[in-house]
Amino acid sequence: MRLHLQPVGVYGVAESAALLAAQMETGTEPELILNKIKNAKATCAVARSYQSR
Repeated sequence: MRLHLQPVGVYGVAESAALLAAQMETGTEPELILNKIKNAKATCAVARSYQSR
């Protein structure tokens, strides 16, 4: 799959995307473990969640 994303200048996209990705992967409540970090070329946030056993 190839995605081409344009910057949109929306507040909180990195955090929201990280939380959604973690939740979609495990189906459980995610937590944000690293707030947004950005530079001239990228923005990143990290979330985690754990699968139920």
